[in-house]
Amino acid sequence: MFFIGVFGIEEKHKEIRNIQNMVCKDCERMTTYELIEKYNFFHFFFIPIFKWNYGYYLKCRSCTAVFEIPKELGERLKVGENPVINDVDLNPMFRGENYTTLIRCSNCGREMETGFQYCPHCGHKL
Repeated sequence: MFFIGVFGIEEKHKEIRNIQNMVCKDCERMTTYELIEKYNFFHFFFIPIFKWNYGYYLKCRSCTAVFEIPKELGERLKVGENPVINDVDLNPMFRGENYTTLIRCSNCGREMETGFQYCPHCGHKL
C-alpha cells in the first residue's frame, strides 16, 4: 500500500472577541482591544489533530500595541466573562507603529508631538 500524507506543525493566531471601553496602557487613549488566541497545532491532511502552547494577547485598535496577558485571564475572556484587567496583567510585546508621544505645552496647554524645543503654537520654551 502506497500512502502519501501531508502533515506538519503550525502556529495560528485567531481573533476571539473585542473588549471595549478600556484605556490603553501604551497610548493612554480610550480604545477597544482585540483578544487574540495563539496556539501551535499538529495537522494531518490539513486537519488539526492536537493543539498546545496556548497564549492570549490584547491588541489595541488605536496604536496597534500588543500585550500578553496571563493564560487564566485569557481563558476567562474567551468564554465571555468580563474580569477586571489591571495594568500589571498587560505585558508589552510590541509597541504600535501608529503611536506618537504627545506632550502638552505648560504655557498654552496645546498638545504636540515630542521633539520640539519650543511650542509651535505660542513659542514658549518647553
